Amino acid sequence: MNDVTLEGVIETDEAYLPIKGRYFFTGFVPYAEIPSYLRMSNVAVVPSIWDAPFPTTILEAQAAGLPIITTRRGVIPEEVSEDNAILIDTDENIVASLSMQFLNSISIQKNGSRWKQLLSNVQSISTRRYTQKTFLRC
Repeated sequence: MNDVTLEGVIETDEAYLPIKGRYFFTGFVPYAEIPSYLRMSNVAVVPSIWDAPFPTTILEAQAAGLPIITTRRGVIPEEVSEDNAILIDTDENIVASLSMQFLNSISIQKNGSRWKQLLSNVQSISTRRYTQKTFLRC
């Protein structure tokens, strides 16, 4: 892996001019504030470059009903699939792949049937797995 960051690519590449101002990188956010950030989001970009044993951030994004762009690492592919997320490989092209998928997600949100299906699947999973009714049955 090199020192190129997704934020750096988006800030400097002219291809991203159409989405200037439509995204932000938060850095650290106190846990109590996470729900408000998730509520204002259209998509969660959650790359992992190590084999995470439990993808808490993925679960939180799913519970919020967000489509997810993530990586095929650790147990992430066991929690999400191509039906409810956009999965990319963690290779030397990870930043380019994330950048491309992020840009594509902005484009297809406007007019893509794939995005509508993805969003429908995510909302169905969110309702089925993360409602109070579900937890009360346990």
